[in-house]
Amino acid sequence: MRPNAPNPFNPSTIMNFVTGSSSELVHLEIYDARGHKIRSFLGVPLAAGQHQVRWDGKDNTGRNCASGVYPARLRQGGQQQVMKMTLVR
Repeated sequence: MRPNAPNPFNPSTIMNFVTGSSSELVHLEIYDARGHKIRSFLGVPLAAGQHQVRWDGKDNTGRNCASGVYPARLRQGGQQQVMKMTLVR
């Protein structure tokens, strides 16, 4: 994963990442400070290369998330990476 931009952000940010083999499912998940998954993206195989996903600061139900630090976890196959994003309302 590459750093998201902008960070801190309001109302949205772009998460940039590079994938390897296109045969593996790619999962991108955002968690709150307590470790609860609040938003899920992808869950599909992606072509190898650069990709980006926009997060609008909302959870899976469409509610605005509060200000805070939100870890994002990218998983593909047996590998994972985590980065932290700061939402300021």
